[in-house]
Amino acid sequence: MIPTNPVLLDLVTEGIKQAGENNPSATLISRASNEWVEEIKNDIWNLAKKPKLLQVTAYTTIPKGQSRYAYPSDYSSDLFLTILYGVGQGACQTGSVNTITLGASDNSGNNIVGKEILMMSGTSAGSYSQVVAYDTLTKIASLVPDFDTSPVAGDTYMIVDFEYPVETRPIFDGDARMKAVAPGLPQYLYPVGDDISGYFVFNCPPDLTRGARLRYYADISQIDVNSDLMSVIYRKWRNIFVKGIKAKKLADEDDDNADKAEQVYISALRVLIYREIYGMDISNLTDRIMDFDFGHLDNYGGGSGTK
Repeated sequence: MIPTNPVLLDLVTEGIKQAGENNPSATLISRASNEWVEEIKNDIWNLAKKPKLLQVTAYTTIPKGQSRYAYPSDYSSDLFLTILYGVGQGACQTGSVNTITLGASDNSGNNIVGKEILMMSGTSAGSYSQVVAYDTLTKIASLVPDFDTSPVAGDTYMIVDFEYPVETRPIFDGDARMKAVAPGLPQYLYPVGDDISGYFVFNCPPDLTRGARLRYYADISQIDVNSDLMSVIYRKWRNIFVKGIKAKKLADEDDDNADKAEQVYISALRVLIYREIYGMDISNLTDRIMDFDFGHLDNYGGGSGTK
């Protein structure tokens, strides 16, 4: 049997016990959970802002005519966006975590097997999966992996036919070039600000409502504590949280063993970081050379037309 992931209380209680407190009070557990754990998250973030485990993928909708978007609430760095579009769209009849019944008038055939499907609106908006089987009579598509949220009647979907990577460029590059005000297919996005108050803008307003896949590194301090990702973090980084709680408990008591516990904690944290960040091999080192030819400004306008 596969062990279940630990919960925060398990890690906090074990860390306190390893510091010599066998029967921690509710007040102590609350302090460790709400203060010391957040300090540990901050320690992780300060040492490594880009651990592999914190790479996340999210899906959303890019409405027609909207060029500016706020970062995801848990965004930390390195946003990469791909626009998604497909002509097969409609309102579903019903669904589950691993099936969806397409609209009654949907004429999709077996050629949708292998294509991905994005829920565009409704209770399941943002759920994304791949069609692995389709019954043309019942219009039921079987999906892998499971949707995050089961679709209900009326939720709209899009069967993805095309993916358009959007290149990230610095905002000063965008400011130095001509911009099209006519709607089109965005080709570039320009980050503005930072992960706290930042946003990004496209080089042109989208001419159609499309989907989008966003890949980025999450800020561990902003991840939903009840999410599957946080549960995995507690499992894979259990040792860090336990040792961190122990060290902070001993330091709080000014215990003679506090310095040693802190060294053990920091050492374990550094080992984790070395394992979790991508190596600086040549494939990860890139240089982008910008050539500003103000006499021959490129037109970074409305893309290649409606898709």
